[in-house]
Amino acid sequence: MMEIGDKRIPTRFPKILYDNLIRRKGSNVLINIPKPKTHWETTVTLGIKCFQGLPYDCDNLVNHNYKLRQKLVDTVKFIRPDFTIIEGITAKFGHFPPEILLSECMVPSNIFIASNDVVAWIRWAQKS
Repeated sequence: MMEIGDKRIPTRFPKILYDNLIRRKGSNVLINIPKPKTHWETTVTLGIKCFQGLPYDCDNLVNHNYKLRQKLVDTVKFIRPDFTIIEGITAKFGHFPPEILLSECMVPSNIFIASNDVVAWIRWAQKS
């Protein structure tokens, strides 16, 4: 187990992922393929929030509040995906819609975004 990020928001990261995504980064490639969706706190999620599932799950509940933004920044700074492709044929609108309403919450957006800089989309989305 590795501890990453701000000491005020400790996040434990599994050693096997650390070994393969950080220590052996030169021999492995991390390709990130998220779907865009709206989010109550960040307006839209693009290529960063999907990394919330990599640290230990017991830390997710504790940090899924006002600490979420810092935790996501710490995680993406630590992991640094090699390439990200956002498949946005449709985007999910809303936060955890019931499955029966899921089709109503999918909105056509017809976009694909690809870059080796996952943070560049935040600047792009703020301008759009």
